[in-house]
Amino acid sequence: SNGGMFSYYMASRLDDFATIGPVAGAPMLGFGDIPTGPLSIIDFHGLDDDTIPYEISTSEGEGPGNTIISWDGYYYYDKPSTIQKYADGLECGPRESWPTAMDGRHNFECVVHSGCRGGGEIVHCHANYGHDYPFGPDQYIEGTRIMWSFMKAHPKQN
Repeated sequence: SNGGMFSYYMASRLDDFATIGPVAGAPMLGFGDIPTGPLSIIDFHGLDDDTIPYEISTSEGEGPGNTIISWDGYYYYDKPSTIQKYADGLECGPRESWPTAMDGRHNFECVVHSGCRGGGEIVHCHANYGHDYPFGPDQYIEGTRIMWSFMKAHPKQN
């Protein structure tokens, strides 16, 4: 989760990344700037996450600046708004289904915004799990396979 927050932050400050793969992370209040260059994102987040809440229903309520409050008092941007903000800012196309081999497991599903600036894509996957990697604890590798496949397909463009 800290790595997910940090990847959003670093991608907004440096143009060195082809892709980022946040898991159970979202930008904190004041740290949600859109990158200036092309970027692809694959993002996993549990719908039941209350550590870094997915949306208002798993949070402690509304915070300042269109954020939601986590159980420990931090302010995060909710995930649906974050994904849409990045899709708009990176000039992506509309949301469409993005099928995977794990669709349906714990209601796992992914959506994609294609046609982003520089050929990038934004994929967001979610399911009924908390603050964790998807498919745990017995099939963590499946989330890694999905992420790695996406990253291999989206190399850094010169």
